[in-house]
Amino acid sequence: MEMADLTEKTLAAERKYTGKIISVDLLDIELPDGRKAKREVIRHGNAVAILARRPDGKFVFVKQYRKAAEEALIEVIAGGLEPGEDPIEGAKRETAEETGYEVTSIKFLTTIICTPGYCEERARRATARNASTSISRNCPRRHTPRTRIRTRTSIPSSSPRPRSKTPSATARSLTPRHCPPGFAGRSQSRNGHELEITVES
Repeated sequence: MEMADLTEKTLAAERKYTGKIISVDLLDIELPDGRKAKREVIRHGNAVAILARRPDGKFVFVKQYRKAAEEALIEVIAGGLEPGEDPIEGAKRETAEETGYEVTSIKFLTTIICTPGYCEERARRATARNASTSISRNCPRRHTPRTRIRTRTSIPSSSPRPRSKTPSATARSLTPRHCPPGFAGRSQSRNGHELEITVES
């Protein structure tokens, strides 16, 4: 069975806003059935997101306050690519800038369109292995300094709940009060710039 053509043809585009990070366009479009409509589209550069793991098995996250969400979130390492920048080099740069760790190996998994309903941004998802120690505490950052999060799995042998089959089950954007069912987060402040979360099932 032949698939229907769902393409929406752009008839005109008007730039409504130009900011430091994003721009917003208002598009006049023609739907496949000939009807006319409008679309609001956010223009934003592409990005990389890295699930980084140290040799000791701990994952490295970053914590920062997100104004749009009005709370501090724990996230994988991520950031925008510079125009024309190679994604591998961008992933290494973002990891060093945000955490101070050096990437020793990297593997790209897929590319996703983050919010295709209104934004064109594409993000390359990757896994990486980091050096066991930070290369610099004073590495240059383009962003507000972020907390490093090192997450590990600790599952008691007597636990009646099913064990995770892979350590990557801990690689989630968790905060102590946003743990999924079956998990309990314990946070321990170390020096005001580091936080370790042990996730137990």
